[in-house]
Amino acid sequence: MLKKLGHFLKIQVKNENKNLIQNDFHTENLKEKMSTDFTFILYGPKVRFLYLSAIMDFKNREI
Repeated sequence: MLKKLGHFLKIQVKNENKNLIQNDFHTENLKEKMSTDFTFILYGPKVRFLYLSAIMDFKNREI
């Protein structure tokens, strides 16, 4: 509908971050290569939420 009326937004994507790992997840040392992700969890009768941030070490795959 918005596009039909001429209202649209062109999204420009810039990837300014370098790919330092280059899909090579193998490592010999702890804390040399790690990954992180976060999510939020809904809980309680009043629908509260909290953030959970996990960090994984690629050496031993521990969180």
